[in-house]
Amino acid sequence: MQGDELTTAVFFAGSGIALVIAAVNQAGWKHRVLIWGLLGFGVLFCFVGLFLPIILEKSPTAASVAVGIATAPSSWFTAIFSIAVLMVVSKGSKKPPITLPIASQSNSAATAELERKVDLLGSFVSGQLAPIRAQLNSIDTKIAIDMPNASTVAEAFTNLHDSVHAKVKRIEDQVQRFSSSVSRDSLDLKHLLYLAILHSSYMALDYLLSIAPASNAEAETELNATDYKTNSDFLREVASTFSGTNRYSDYLNIMAHSEAQADERLRALPREQWPEGENPVEVRRYLIAAFQRRSVSEYIQRQFIKVKHDIRDNRHQYVTRYEERDTN
Repeated sequence: MQGDELTTAVFFAGSGIALVIAAVNQAGWKHRVLIWGLLGFGVLFCFVGLFLPIILEKSPTAASVAVGIATAPSSWFTAIFSIAVLMVVSKGSKKPPITLPIASQSNSAATAELERKVDLLGSFVSGQLAPIRAQLNSIDTKIAIDMPNASTVAEAFTNLHDSVHAKVKRIEDQVQRFSSSVSRDSLDLKHLLYLAILHSSYMALDYLLSIAPASNAEAETELNATDYKTNSDFLREVASTFSGTNRYSDYLNIMAHSEAQADERLRALPREQWPEGENPVEVRRYLIAAFQRRSVSEYIQRQFIKVKHDIRDNRHQYVTRYEERDTN
């Protein structure tokens, strides 16, 4: 819409809204005909303003009449004047505010009872807040900031800033010392746990070496049930000791490799060197146990020497850290 059409739509829509508002403000009047008349004209004007394009298409004659009314200066003057009068009249027709009557003497007893209950409630709340105040006072004492007296407001704020900064600096120093202490304690604990692991490993390896079968002969000389039982018992003890440690995987690899070596040796062994009257399956078991016992014993010996060297090489470091602890 452009030109007169837009002017017409604005005129009727604005006038309709103003009439509806005026009718609502007059809702308390007894002249219902006037109120409903205002509402009717307001709705009609809003309808014309909103649906003017449709009216232009359906009824050009009615549309031309509406455009003529909306574009006439007298129509604008009449609409503005009428709406202003309605607004002024609506303000003067409002009812005075309703005031509550002053309480009579009969309510004095209830008022006194209410005041008594309020006082009791105040006393109860004060009693409940007393422990909280005590805790707050203790907190204030713990976090108190040393601040010198000041003669002016500016000096007081300066002193407060300096005191807070000094307090924060002291807290930062305490946190730094605590952090350093925690780091040192963590490192000492790590060294202590490592030393405990070395010591327990030393004891376990020394025990296994003490129960290891002492035999330097060839594995072919152990192809009998007695040596097989001795070797098997030792291997089971080693497995039980190493179980759950990082050496257990090494133990399993040694056992598998020794079994393969025993099978190769058994294939190369002449049949006349086999024990007479023994089942080939049993002979294989005897030879595997002998190879596994030898390989595991050598591994334990190497690990025992390594652990002894680790304890000896780290001794100076442990002594130094102990002396630093003892001095502090």
